[in-house]
Amino acid sequence: MKGKCFIEPLFHAVVEGRKTMMREVIKPQPKLALGYVPNVEIVLGNPDYAYKGGFRDAHGRIFVPRYIIGEKVYLKEPYYKNYPWTGNDTASYKYERDMSIYHDGLAYMGEIEWDNPITMPSKYARYYIEITDVRVEPLQKISDEDVIHEGVIQRETTNIESMCLPFTFNNVDYFAERQTAFAALIGKRMWNKSPFVWVYEFKLLK
Repeated sequence: MKGKCFIEPLFHAVVEGRKTMMREVIKPQPKLALGYVPNVEIVLGNPDYAYKGGFRDAHGRIFVPRYIIGEKVYLKEPYYKNYPWTGNDTASYKYERDMSIYHDGLAYMGEIEWDNPITMPSKYARYYIEITDVRVEPLQKISDEDVIHEGVIQRETTNIESMCLPFTFNNVDYFAERQTAFAALIGKRMWNKSPFVWVYEFKLLK
């Protein structure tokens, strides 16, 4: 089973059901003919790749997404193994809301040396998502609605709509435009490049 890492604010956004979409840059970038729109319904010849999301570029190279529709993916997070040599093969997790929880009566959660989430095996996972749709688009083609599905928070102050990131960005976390907020979320350098990305929609499995 494949796993997925999110930074902590976006991890919580997924768990709380506020983030139901993610984008990943396609590597290498496809070479597309002028005006060409990737056909995400194309059958690539190999039955294993005959699913929505794959396409060929103008040079005939095949591109397939990391995740496919219907695939279940576990969320990776910083974790700590609870003494597996005693038979208690469980884990504690850094991304807890209450950081005052004691760990086996020895230390506060904040004092534990957490294992890198990249190394987290699926057996310790607490949360899973299921991919419900896959498509391809340039990064800057994101819609206002999709910005919210990416985890950006919408607020209204004095009858003016403001976008708020789920974390502080250079001490400024409110934006008048949704796409401006998303550009801050993923980085203005990446936003200005507007690479082709895989767009994954997903749902949290209860």
